Amino acid sequence: MAEELGLLGGAVHSNETGRHTAAWTLDYQENFGRYWAVGGGYVNEGHAANDHRDGLGLQVRVRAAVADPRLTLTAGVGPFYYFNTTRSRPDAPDTIDHGWGVIYSLAGTWELGNAWYLQARLQHIDARNGFDTTGFYLGGGYRFGERKDGSGAGPISAGGDDPRQELGAYGGMTIANTFRSEKAFAQAIEYRRRLRAPFEWTAMFLNEGETGPVRRNGVVAQLWAAHALNQRVEVAAGLGPYAILSLERDEPQDEPAEDRLGGVASLSIAYRFAPSWRARFTVNRVFAQHSRDTDVILLGLAHRF
Repeated sequence: MAEELGLLGGAVHSNETGRHTAAWTLDYQENFGRYWAVGGGYVNEGHAANDHRDGLGLQVRVRAAVADPRLTLTAGVGPFYYFNTTRSRPDAPDTIDHGWGVIYSLAGTWELGNAWYLQARLQHIDARNGFDTTGFYLGGGYRFGERKDGSGAGPISAGGDDPRQELGAYGGMTIANTFRSEKAFAQAIEYRRRLRAPFEWTAMFLNEGETGPVRRNGVVAQLWAAHALNQRVEVAAGLGPYAILSLERDEPQDEPAEDRLGGVASLSIAYRFAPSWRARFTVNRVFAQHSRDTDVILLGLAHRF
């Protein structure tokens, strides 16, 4: 087994709408032997005229070396959940659409030595109730593990004596999912507890600040799948409910009760720089029925005990 973490940028086009815009994706892949992998991550399809769409995908992938041992072709398919800030015309108010689709990909990866790689990817998103897109991406990434060839090797685990609890304080930025992308300072305090591997549980108090469209804070509970890439780096993906304690909006609200519960999907990377201390970077997508989606980007320190 081996783990790959990559960043790619490119452009997407929609034949249905005629839109063409820049895009980028953050991708994680877990390799199982020479031929199979599970991967996915965050896809941002840029800022088209009347649509700002991004989302999270998960794929089953088939991979094989072709022509040269350094070249691997990978084909994948799986579900895609998207968040789209949209409007019917440039002067109309914007709204948020959530929906499901299918994401297909075909990638070529070229090895650069034992760890780094370059990748080109063709990707198609078939949205069930939205527009379809086709994108081309170029980028690269890093492969973790004791043995970093294309066949993969197991990660270095943190060991059973690693503390099971973590307390962290974070600061960062809230970005409202509107066409103006209003910003505010965000703060959070998080308690994290390791469960049976690979799962973790967190409880977090989150203050999103005041972006203009919404001022919101509350308590987030999440279940995470976490994985140590080596003795210092850990990645995790989390999902859970958001109990909104305080909410102020600058728009009329017809159904206030439905705004008291939202959801949060998160991707996190932690770096251990001392035996009991970690720097943690987390990207959170907050989604709610009426009170606006936001992206909350947090960076801070955490102590394990």
